[in-house]
Amino acid sequence: AFQRFCETNDPEAPRTLIAQVGTGEGKSMIVAALAIYVATVLKKKAHVVCDDETLLERDFVTFKQLFDIIQVPGEGGSKRPLVSVLCVPEDRLSKAKEPFYRSRVDASADICYCEAKHVQSHYASIAKNATSVDFSDYDNFVLILDEVDALVIDEEPNEAFVYPNEELSKLATETAQVLAHGGSRTKLEELKHRPLPAAERVVREVVSGWQRAKDLVSGEDYVFSKDLGKHCKLQSGRVNPKAWSLDLECLNFEEGLQREILFQERMFVMSRPRVFRRYNRILGLSGSIGSEAERKFLSDTYDASFFEVPPFLKTCQGSPYHEALPAKLGIEKKAEYVEHSPEKQSARLAELAWEAREQVPVLVIAKDRAQADSFVEYLRTTASTRGLGGCSHDVVRSLSRTLYEADPEQWKENLNRSTMHMGDESSGSTKTFRITVTDARGGRGVDYRVDDPDVDNHGGLLLILT
Repeated sequence: AFQRFCETNDPEAPRTLIAQVGTGEGKSMIVAALAIYVATVLKKKAHVVCDDETLLERDFVTFKQLFDIIQVPGEGGSKRPLVSVLCVPEDRLSKAKEPFYRSRVDASADICYCEAKHVQSHYASIAKNATSVDFSDYDNFVLILDEVDALVIDEEPNEAFVYPNEELSKLATETAQVLAHGGSRTKLEELKHRPLPAAERVVREVVSGWQRAKDLVSGEDYVFSKDLGKHCKLQSGRVNPKAWSLDLECLNFEEGLQREILFQERMFVMSRPRVFRRYNRILGLSGSIGSEAERKFLSDTYDASFFEVPPFLKTCQGSPYHEALPAKLGIEKKAEYVEHSPEKQSARLAELAWEAREQVPVLVIAKDRAQADSFVEYLRTTASTRGLGGCSHDVVRSLSRTLYEADPEQWKENLNRSTMHMGDESSGSTKTFRITVTDARGGRGVDYRVDDPDVDNHGGLLLILT
């Protein structure tokens, strides 16, 4: 299917092909193989885009040795080594020793692993060229999307490109100083009449940002970074130290965590669909293609077609493949519970998790890090009512992003123990299992390995989605 799609010359053929690949079916390997195919057979450049910096680097490093032994066609029938690079933040680039790191998309590389922001920045660098705007190189680029839903469905279609403005930053800082001392209307009016074209707007925006900062919620909108000594924005449950927010600038200033306000001006708005559609072809892989409405959006916007990659075991004769079935647990023996308050949801979660861990490991996936941390605390509290108070931290393990950023080694330890049984069978004690709680990030690209026949006999690891 991929070959027919990539090699067709039919002008009426779809420009985007999206494949559904199940969990554990080798999506990362398929992505790497497609990138090699694009470079060696199609003789084009492949841009592999993932929405998660950690998973992006993990996949690139995993297949880097394979990329290094591949030869691509050169001029006059000759062969040359395939060039593969990885885009990382500029602060990482300054410390990196490996030659394959880049801070921007390398148009000369055969395979470039990057995030969507790198692709958009590359497009912007061409679009804002004052002398000539030439997008002809895109005819030689193929875009490979790892997780279509995260990159296309869940993200905003437009993104504002903002840049620091030194003069306006000084004015914003003076405005914040006035607000920090009570917000004198006279002084604010004086600042609005400074001889700057945007003075009134800047003062107005800082005043609004100062008010909005009071409504920000720690753990949901931002977290405190010990390394930077200030609050940083949370995006998709993950700390993004480089994400700019005037509200956070005001909050950090008010709490004495920084002495100046960085004010950024919007230079232009970038349309992600416009950028993606520039590519010669788009290949997308995703664990779920989505609902009918999402498919229609992809079809209308990207001229997409869809197909499902069958699970490997389905292609094997006499295979033991079976579909995962919802487990009916709890007092009501249901597979799905809808509660009307966070308190009742936590109570129901505890009921199901404690019941199931008597036979199988339990993995709870919360919507974000704040909810994950809340569930961990609640489950550990309920452990004491079950006579497990002394070992509650061992029985209930966290895999939230909060723990990963604070103590990566403990996060890895919790992952290793998440599916191990508890109790010493040789001494006659009952075998039970741990309850592990993670957020959306821990529910993707993380392997939870279970090697226990008893667990298999009871249906395998129990996954609870909240």
